[in-house]
Amino acid sequence: ASTRQTGWQRGRRSKVGAAARRLFGSEATGLLAAGWLALYAPAIHFDALLLIPSLSLFLSALGLSFFSRVLAGNFRPVLYAVFLGICIALSAALRPSQWLLAPLCILAFLWLRPVLARQQVLGVAAAFGLGLALGFSPLAIEQRVRVGEWIPVSANAGMNLWTGNHVGASGTYQVAPFLPYPEAGKAGYTI
Repeated sequence: ASTRQTGWQRGRRSKVGAAARRLFGSEATGLLAAGWLALYAPAIHFDALLLIPSLSLFLSALGLSFFSRVLAGNFRPVLYAVFLGICIALSAALRPSQWLLAPLCILAFLWLRPVLARQQVLGVAAAFGLGLALGFSPLAIEQRVRVGEWIPVSANAGMNLWTGNHVGASGTYQVAPFLPYPEAGKAGYTI
């Protein structure tokens, strides 16, 4: 693996470090968070490739940065809440488990009410919901147009379960014989 960092890598790590410093009020915590991400093996491996984990990690780091800015509450937390919602929705398009962050963010906004004024909490929650809708709607509409059905998220649960557990599983990707694949002309979507 290359040891040279791209601007994207440095930016992501500095966002995580700055967010941790802002959330915990400690320079050491910020350095520790950025260091952990810098040494996270999938981040090192996947940054050389354009794969889902690269983009998902970037959106998560960016979302964490916006989350910490919302909780700081001193400069346009409503605007940052919209960006946070967009980041979570786009990240959830790549990794559906990211949707679990949405209710946790709402709980954090309510629980940390002393940081945000009561009026700000409602505005931040509404802006966060708007961000989720802005990030998710184009993808949902595109799926409706292409496939003809509303598909909110894709967990690939059946495919992933089969990949790891079928007879002859090797731990690598294999084409599942039960799925229609585009090259056979049997499906209007891609895997």
